[in-house]
Order: sequence, then C-alpha cells, then structure tokens
Amino acid sequence: MGNGSLVGSLLCTPPGIRSVYGGASQLCIRRGGSAYLRRTIFVPVRRVIVPHGEVQRATGIGFNGKPVAVKTTWRFTCHGRPEMKIGASTYSLRKAMDEGTLDFWGVFDWLADNGAEHIEIVPLADLGLVVTPDLADAMAAKARQVGLDISCYTFGASFIDKTQDEYATELERVLGEIDNAARMGTKLVRHDVASRPAEKATDEQFEQDLPLLVEACGRVADYAVKHGITTMVENHGFHVQGGSRLVRICEEVARDNFRLLVDTGNFFPVELDNTLNAIAQCAPFAAMVHVKDHHIRTSPPEAPADWRDRGRGVFTRVAVAGEGDIGIDEAIRSLSAAGYDGYLSLEYEGPQEARSANQKGFDNLRSVLQQL
Repeated sequence: MGNGSLVGSLLCTPPGIRSVYGGASQLCIRRGGSAYLRRTIFVPVRRVIVPHGEVQRATGIGFNGKPVAVKTTWRFTCHGRPEMKIGASTYSLRKAMDEGTLDFWGVFDWLADNGAEHIEIVPLADLGLVVTPDLADAMAAKARQVGLDISCYTFGASFIDKTQDEYATELERVLGEIDNAARMGTKLVRHDVASRPAEKATDEQFEQDLPLLVEACGRVADYAVKHGITTMVENHGFHVQGGSRLVRICEEVARDNFRLLVDTGNFFPVELDNTLNAIAQCAPFAAMVHVKDHHIRTSPPEAPADWRDRGRGVFTRVAVAGEGDIGIDEAIRSLSAAGYDGYLSLEYEGPQEARSANQKGFDNLRSVLQQL
C-alpha cells in the first residue's frame, strides 16, 4: 500500500480477497488479478487494519472512534507495499489502429474492457491525432465514461540546435500542450528535451547541452505548477537515455514537480548489461513507468525480420512485456523497493497483434505484482 490518509472503511470483506491497497485518490480491493471494489470516501480516519495474508477484515477508525462504512470514494494513506496501476499508452495499440481493428476512441473501450486502470495519451499525428483543447476535453469525458484515469500526456519536443526565436516558439508550443494536459485531467506530462544520433551523443556534447536542457525543463515545470502537473523527461533519444544523465538533469532542474519517466526497455541500447542497474538508479526519481521488453541476442538471428542491430554484436526484438530478456520482474521490484506506487504503462511496438500482445502483457504484469 502507498502512504496517504484513509477516509473510510470496509467491514467484513468477502472471502478470497488478496489485498487491500490504495494510492493518492482511491482505494481498491483486489480479488486475484482484478479490481473487486473501487470506492471514494470522504471521512478521515486514523488507521486501517489489514491482517497479514488473506484479507478477512479491513476497518477504518473515524475520529469519533467508530468504524466508518464505505459509501462512495476513498482518499487515504495507509502503510505497506506500494501498489501500481496497470494500463497502456495509445501508442501501445497503434498497430491495431493502423490495421483498422480499433479506432482511437475504441482504445479507451478496449482498455477498460480488459482490466486496465489507466490510459496514457500519445498523439499520433500521422493517424490524424493532433490534440486540441476540444479534443482534450473529449478525452477527459471519454475516460470518465469508461472509468479510466488519464495517467499521462506524452509528446515530443526538442530545445537544442535552435535560434532564440525557434527556442521561444518550441517553448510556447510545449506550454500550450501543458494546458491541453490540464484539460484532459492528467497530472503527469512527459515531454522530450533533446535527441542526438548515437555517434553525436557524447559525454562532451552532453555537458555542453546540459545548461540549456536544465533551463528548458525548469521553465516547463514552473509553468505546469499552476495546473498541479508534474513534468518529466524519459530515457529516450540517445542523448538523454543513460541513467546517470537522467539523474543529473533531474537533480539540476531541482523542482518538486519535475521527475523522470522510466522506460524499462529504452535503457538497453545505451546501458546494455547495466540496464537493471540504470532502472534502479532512476527509480527514486520516477513519476511514471513505461513497461517495454526485448528479446536480446548476441549473435545474428537466423531470421532477421523485426530484429534491430544495436551494434557491439547485440540484436534485439520487441517482446511482450514479461516475456523478453530485460528482466521486467526485477525492474518492477526495484521500482517497488524505491517506493514507486504509480502507473505502469505498457508500450508494445512489436510484430504481434496489438490487442493480444497487450492483454498478455497485462496478465504478466499482474503476476509480477502479486509476487511482490
């Protein structure tokens, strides 16, 4: 369970309930891998009692000393194991949209029907998905209708190699996207800040670019404060992809509402065997997590289709989350150990049928969470 302050109680939970958990805005009762009850309550309580093992009874004690029965929704803080919320990005189901088996609004429905707790919005301009204020409002309404959180708004940006006017234009665009995120109702935004080809993403170049990266991230974060939004950069684009560089940026931006989006699969091209260490290094700074997995080979594959040559004799192919070689279970344990209790967002971009791959990813993630 995450830390918070509980405001209600559940008396005599049904048999077979595996855990009682919660986060900043709700409490869920989980039976097996599915949410059994999600409620919101309003009366503060001092504590919640949950015995070890199978939960038989959970009671909130009100300030008047009497048990408080659950009525509608939970705001709370209790103590114990962090519980993460499983969902996916619109990008993770892009293949289904490309093939016409889902449209954009159908992604919301499919996720809700298949046990997801959130959706991450990634604009796909080549599919005609360009976010406007009206579209942001419509997304918020659709998410409410199907019972999903909009976990994060994720979009591209770059602040390097620009004239002053170009920099100002890009900053203005990104701040406008922060306004769109607020209309969606999300409290998390991931924007890129810079990318360079691998051969140009040297340590020397990073040091030269760092002051500009820090300034840009700080200005975006400062603007986002008025919306209560936390902004993030991700391990993405080679130049800002290694663990030490990400932590360096986060520490130098030094804003309470600036954190990291940790992508479990994106470290590998630059960190290789150090990938799990990089995830653990960045875990304390994580406000959002992409779950991505790869099959990894150290010899050329016999059938090279869908495999990427990463150099240094390493080849990768996108895998269903939990079925590749990154070590998703260990990555999530590292995040949990660092106190992470936020969103896990599948980002599948491989050759399998997208709905099937995402459903298997959900099942694998639920299995990992049950073992924590």
